[in-house]
Amino acid sequence: MVKMAGESGGVAYAEVPKWAVEKRGDALKEAVAAIRKSKGVDTELVHRLVVKFEKDPRYKKVRDRALETMKGVDMPYHGGLRHPLEAEVVALTIAVKEDIPLEDLVYVGIAAVAHEMGVAEGCKGHEERSVRNAYKWMDEAGYELRDIGLVGNMILHGTRLPQMPRGKLEEIISDADLANLGMDSFPESGELLRLEERAENKLEWLKGQQKFVESHMKRGGYFTDSARKMFGWKERENLERLKREIAMLEAVRDPSSGVR
Repeated sequence: MVKMAGESGGVAYAEVPKWAVEKRGDALKEAVAAIRKSKGVDTELVHRLVVKFEKDPRYKKVRDRALETMKGVDMPYHGGLRHPLEAEVVALTIAVKEDIPLEDLVYVGIAAVAHEMGVAEGCKGHEERSVRNAYKWMDEAGYELRDIGLVGNMILHGTRLPQMPRGKLEEIISDADLANLGMDSFPESGELLRLEERAENKLEWLKGQQKFVESHMKRGGYFTDSARKMFGWKERENLERLKREIAMLEAVRDPSSGVR
């Protein structure tokens, strides 16, 4: 269970649990810390689920290969372990809150950690490559075709933009992938993405982010009730923060402001 360590503006902060440091290392510690203001994220429950799943050598094999692939990706945002582990924590939390059966939680976990694997060969079209790798590794591990297809559809329909999930499991992965829009770490994530895209014009980049967040919200925002409760409120705050930052940068650029 997430322990409440303190409050700021009436919103509780969640501690990074001890297991995140001892069992999963710094990457998961950072991932959990990034989620600390999100309401209802039960990191201890997710830990117990992953430990249970890893008793199945098939699951452990696929998960380890996905994380090993991401570990070798040198990209500011998509590279490394933080994003897939963050997605795993969020997706499994949402899935439990949405009463997904235990047998399907396994596939939610695989889809969450595997959905970005394709970026190892470049960002464009990476979802299809992620699906291809997941298919290959799950088949080699001994999973049934039905289960492999379930994971592939979660990645393809749930994370490729525009998101077009066709069922509850795909909705969960969609929400986990864009959970950062409604997290305290959104400004940091945005800056990492800007560096990754090599966008030198920060003002235009922020306007693009504003447009993306507004588009997400106009389409209805998060698909699941649980994600809306956990992240919707902060997504609105992040949008207002973007607008203020854009206004400040535009004021600095305006010759009539007297600021150069």
